[in-house]
Amino acid sequence: MGLDLIILLHTFFFIIFLILFIVLLYFINRYQKRNDINGIFNNIFRFIKSHRLLSFFIFIIFFIFIFIFIIIGIQDSLLYYPNHSYGTEEILNDLGSYEKIHINSEDGKNYSGWGKIDDNLEYTIVYFGGNAQSSAVFFAEQNFLEWQKLKDYNVIMVDYPGYGISSGAPNEEDIYDMALTVFDYVYNLERIDNTKIIVMGFSLGSGVATYVAQNRDFHKLILIAPYSSMIDVFNSKLPVFYGPFKSLLKNEFNSSLRAEEITEDSLIIYSNSDDVILPKLSSKLVNAFNKSQVYIIDGLKHNEILSDPEVQELIYSFIK
Repeated sequence: MGLDLIILLHTFFFIIFLILFIVLLYFINRYQKRNDINGIFNNIFRFIKSHRLLSFFIFIIFFIFIFIFIIIGIQDSLLYYPNHSYGTEEILNDLGSYEKIHINSEDGKNYSGWGKIDDNLEYTIVYFGGNAQSSAVFFAEQNFLEWQKLKDYNVIMVDYPGYGISSGAPNEEDIYDMALTVFDYVYNLERIDNTKIIVMGFSLGSGVATYVAQNRDFHKLILIAPYSSMIDVFNSKLPVFYGPFKSLLKNEFNSSLRAEEITEDSLIIYSNSDDVILPKLSSKLVNAFNKSQVYIIDGLKHNEILSDPEVQELIYSFIK
């Protein structure tokens, strides 16, 4: 389910709730009048009639308060879609081409994922996925869709906190901590060349990859369907997060702020028909980089980009 649809549904139910609440007040007030009850709702309606302007401002403040309460409460459910597929993990186990990865952080958290690691391969991709991707499903898709270009590299993907069987719950701070833990784990693997690590992120993961790129030494950076910041993404769906309302969003993922500090070779790929991350947000991030290679793909929707043969060829050409 896309972010547009989720926001639309929450807005719809909020409006329905507000209408039902007003209707309830109306019928309670009628009942109190009919029975000559000097109840609180009757007094409320009397106050509204005699103080219309003040009542209007009170209603606006009440509406804003409810809006703030809802945004704070539901924003994580708008952004993160944790999932796990036990059936897919069993398939990967049976295939034998991929290995299970378990990482224990210094603060006691456990992260789990999958990897395709071959000592004979030159480059290693540390991949950070989209908001609904799990490592098991990602590698299963690689296998059955035969993404031939990615098979030329080591690829490691570890699930975000709360995804798969990784411990914790998804939030910006913990995802960043997890990402650095994963990168350090890969960097210290004796089976790979740690001077040829590619950091790659798709959609939500582009913000994670940009954070890692700012804080670690790596070979190259690849961002697919990236965004400038999560505030910009939310404003592209519901344009209200400006000024003090920006502080309502707990997960900023401000890639533009970090991009100017990244000097390594970077590849940015996005579609001019992306229906989730609008092209203008990807373009805004491009402008924040001091240098980058940029490719704009024609006609692909958001979830079609990563598996597109042209995109894979661009990745392959950039890495080699």
